[in-house]
Amino acid sequence: MNSVLGNWKKSLRQMLYPDSIRIPLDRLIRRTPESEESSFSVIMPTLWRVPKITLRSMELLCRNEHIGEIVVISNGPTNLTFSSPKVRILQQEENIYVNPAWNLGAREARFPNLMILNDDGLLADEAVTFMAGIAMEHYGVIGLSEQSILDWEENKPMHPQRTGIAISKRMNFGFGGCLFLHKSRYIEIPNDLKIYYGDSFLYDKNRQLGNVNLVLNTQLQTINHSTSGEPQFSPIKEADRKLFLDLMGYGK
Repeated sequence: MNSVLGNWKKSLRQMLYPDSIRIPLDRLIRRTPESEESSFSVIMPTLWRVPKITLRSMELLCRNEHIGEIVVISNGPTNLTFSSPKVRILQQEENIYVNPAWNLGAREARFPNLMILNDDGLLADEAVTFMAGIAMEHYGVIGLSEQSILDWEENKPMHPQRTGIAISKRMNFGFGGCLFLHKSRYIEIPNDLKIYYGDSFLYDKNRQLGNVNLVLNTQLQTINHSTSGEPQFSPIKEADRKLFLDLMGYGK
């Protein structure tokens, strides 16, 4: 019976954390969640294409005690307002695109930990609380597992899977929806890399520097690629791909 149970647990770990090595919680470098060093600056670029989800996400994040501020980089015109003192909207005169917006948000961030979140997703509150207990300066980039990404449905309740974390051996598409990292681990992304591969750049650069990247299992309800998947961005995607390969020396 014990061997059957052990095999089932092993299969579950492999399903939740493919290409990763699970870390027991007592092996993580942790800190007291109440510490000031546990506060986050959320970086959220937006073109306001899905305002219902964007505003709902901001509302939920503002309620979490570990969120110090939400830095919204507004790449498009809007008449929307948000009254919370935690929200800072940096209105741009034109669309500066996603990766330059991440750079701007990281420079403007007032808190030690960064959370980079797409504007078309709702993150489980437990994920933020869990991450607040990790000494993130000891790690590289922390992204979401593929199993964490679920399709958004209006009024769909949040029932996250058991929150857990593992050492990442390769990046998956979940990292594109939400990233956590200490501000000291943020590496300026070349501005010519406009929309795509910013997550890959941060992941690979941290790995090259010897920092351990992690993968988090939680829940993010999202409309995947609600903006970046639009046809007009296809030429930028191809240009970004070529530039990323050149920047990392992968195209040689």
